[in-house]
Amino acid sequence: MASGGYDHPAYLARQVVPLHVTVAGASGTSGTHAFPMAMRLRNVSAIVRVAGTSAGAGHKADVFVGTSSVGSIALNTLAAFVQSTSGDLNTLVPAGTKVYTVGGTDATGTCEVCAEMHVDATTGTWS
Repeated sequence: MASGGYDHPAYLARQVVPLHVTVAGASGTSGTHAFPMAMRLRNVSAIVRVAGTSAGAGHKADVFVGTSSVGSIALNTLAAFVQSTSGDLNTLVPAGTKVYTVGGTDATGTCEVCAEMHVDATTGTWS
């Protein structure tokens, strides 16, 4: 049976973690989560719930780990139920560190956000 940091399924299998639905309006913070062990944030996906009216940076979801921005998902004027991703972020989320998004300035646009993550094998053992 697998037991080490590189062969245990918790380190190998990526999990989809639903985060939240963003709030509309001026740079609102949404869905803060923290995990009891160090995680590796790989990709963040957003599906538009309510279409935005702003092109460019108006309708977006900036991804934060702690106080650092690690990526962004541009949603612009995408229609409802259209999906977009951040691309591979490959970012360490230390145990207890918050993960959240900050929206753009669009007054109406919202999206549902989920993250692809796995337990980080470089920061200790999983029990």
